Amino acid sequence: MLVFAMRLRPASLTCFLPICFLGLTGFFFSTKVSALEFGLGMSVNQHLVEIRDSEDLDQMRAEFQSTPYLTPAFSLANTPTYFGTSRFGWLLELNIGSYAVTQQRNAEGQSVDYGTSIKGNFGHFNPIIFYRFGDRYLRGSRHWSLLMGLGYGFSFLSVGGNFVTDHQPDGLQRNVRIKDGMGFFLLPASFVRLHFKHWFAGFSACFGGPGFVQDDYTYRLIFRTLTLGYIFELSAF
Repeated sequence: MLVFAMRLRPASLTCFLPICFLGLTGFFFSTKVSALEFGLGMSVNQHLVEIRDSEDLDQMRAEFQSTPYLTPAFSLANTPTYFGTSRFGWLLELNIGSYAVTQQRNAEGQSVDYGTSIKGNFGHFNPIIFYRFGDRYLRGSRHWSLLMGLGYGFSFLSVGGNFVTDHQPDGLQRNVRIKDGMGFFLLPASFVRLHFKHWFAGFSACFGGPGFVQDDYTYRLIFRTLTLGYIFELSAF
């Protein structure tokens, strides 16, 4: 499922990645995918940024968390495709968007105002394997169905801003300026989606993965999204 939020940037990525998504879908799965689905709704989002020691990922150096915020949500996806007559199937998910966090936590886990902030862009392309509970054929059905899935795919993360490291072993604080940069890595993701006719409610999360390494620090973005929307069937291949 290709998911957009209104805070997207830069424009080049928002144009290029959907084209890649459609091209890969058509090239690899053209004999199996029957239609595309366009989803429209609203989503509640929350982002968490972890900054860890690049030599020892168990050592947290700083942590930020955003307050939940509401955005319009748009999605483009291939129809869920099954393995034979089973309830297991696959779909493609591509998430792109931006984030901005200003609430840094201290070593005790309390929100503090250091005047710090981190912002950037992210993108995740995940093939998803799912299992469906309930009605397998949800379009035109009067019964509910539930999809639960896991994925593992390619991601990018850009970061910029500054933070205070008050998690140092010597107890001293250091103000660190982040050089604008971008990293690519593999990332796990999960989603749960409840369907009734063309309506859906879904929850998705990405867990951070190995993160983006710059100088002495590793940056990890964890996000959670709750979406309510309506699905329109676009066309058949």
